[in-house]
Amino acid sequence: MSKTMKIGELAEKAGVTPRTIRYYEELNLIKPSKYSEKGFRLYSESTLDRLNFIKDLKDLEFTLDEIKALIFTLDSCKTGKEFASILMPILREKQAKTINKINTYSKIKDDMLEYYNAMKTTIK
Repeated sequence: MSKTMKIGELAEKAGVTPRTIRYYEELNLIKPSKYSEKGFRLYSESTLDRLNFIKDLKDLEFTLDEIKALIFTLDSCKTGKEFASILMPILREKQAKTINKINTYSKIKDDMLEYYNAMKTTIK
């Protein structure tokens, strides 16, 4: 039988708060694998894996709604290969949007520098 952990231990291992875990449960992103005799939530290592996956997606600037859709898709796929074939185009699109943001911010940075230099010459 695989080792289970209580919410505090899971939170510590995942680097999130117990409140985050409860919130993700409310969103049906994760669920306890079982409950103890005293009613404590017990989680498996696969829940820790899922939490890490969610954190990775958040780091990639996926919204919680997008993450919910991906988790639902993941749960309905029969194989990892099937899920990867769905996820890859989504990641490509997210990457293109990120590149556009970088280009926009780079232009803003250049414009700010140009304005700064123009102001600097008028002050002299």
